[in-house]
Amino acid sequence: SKIKLGNVTQDAGLVFYDTDVEIGTCKNLNINSKYSKFDVSKAEGMEIDSYDDNFKVDAINSLKLTSKYSDFVSQGNLREIKLDLYDCNITVNSAERAFFNGKYCDLNLGNTGEFKTDDSYDNNIHLANTKKVEVIQSKYCEFDFASVTSLKMADIYDDVIKIEKLNSDFSGISANGKYGKIAVEA
Repeated sequence: SKIKLGNVTQDAGLVFYDTDVEIGTCKNLNINSKYSKFDVSKAEGMEIDSYDDNFKVDAINSLKLTSKYSDFVSQGNLREIKLDLYDCNITVNSAERAFFNGKYCDLNLGNTGEFKTDDSYDNNIHLANTKKVEVIQSKYCEFDFASVTSLKMADIYDDVIKIEKLNSDFSGISANGKYGKIAVEA
């Protein structure tokens, strides 16, 4: 089925199954969905519980996404993004604060102020210009940074970390792990 909504002026809760959804501008959305496709022009905030969905959101301020097998793409500059994912592909333009836990994901966050992951397993994580990165636990991941100011990795195992350059206010790299590789091209 298909649903086209114009501008949603109130906070809304939506439940969909195998539906194509178009939304103009909206306040805060709470979405529970399976097998659906979303095209949203502008959202203040989204809280999503998703299974095998596709999201395209032009502009968004905050996102909380719990998902398996979904894709999310946005040109938005987010204040905050919270991700708990399994086998997902996420691309956003930038995020001031990003929190991520996941397995088997491709994550592209653009310019990022702060990035933190408590549990990362077999992910590809690509960040552009980044201030602060904190990794509590990670296994078999690839991290790519265009630039970084501070990098702390508490417990890493067989990870590959690539840093193109260090920011002018660089404060340090701290890593504790086994069988990994850190390459700084600066």
